[in-house]
Amino acid sequence: MNEKQKNYLLITAGVLIALLVGKILFQKPVYISQPAAVDEKGKKSGLSPYHDHQVKNTIMKNRSDVIKCYNVFVDSKPENSDGPMKIDFEIDRDGDVIRAGKVGGIGDEKMSKCVVEAIKKWKFPEPNIPAPVYVDHTFNFTKATPENTKPKT
Repeated sequence: MNEKQKNYLLITAGVLIALLVGKILFQKPVYISQPAAVDEKGKKSGLSPYHDHQVKNTIMKNRSDVIKCYNVFVDSKPENSDGPMKIDFEIDRDGDVIRAGKVGGIGDEKMSKCVVEAIKKWKFPEPNIPAPVYVDHTFNFTKATPENTKPKT
C-alpha cells in the first residue's frame, strides 16, 4: 500500500469515527416506556411520562373523532348505549399508530371499526424510544340528556 492510499484510508477512518461520535453525542434521549401497573383498586399507576402527557393530550385533542362514532351508534337506537369501550394500539417511533383494535365494551361492529379507524389517523409526538409504544385506553360513553348537559353551578 503506497502513502497516498494510507492517507485516504486514515481520512476515511477519521470521518467514520467523527460520524459515530456525533451520532452518540447528538442523539435524542431515550425514555423507556413501560405498560401501566394496576393497583388493588384497578387504577393505573406507574405510567411513563410519555403516556401521562403526550398520549393523554393527543387523545384529548382528538376525542371528537371518537364522539362522532358514538353519536352515529346512538342514532341507531341501541338498547344499551352507555358504558366503556377499551381500545389498545401501538405507536411507532415516528408517532404513527401502527395497530389498533377494540378489546371490549359497548358498541356494534360499525362503531368499533369507526373508532379504530379514527385512532389510526391520529399523529402522536415521537416517543423517542426504539420500539413501538403500547397503549390501552378506555373511552367512557354516556348518552347526552338534558340533565347531564346543563351547566354546573
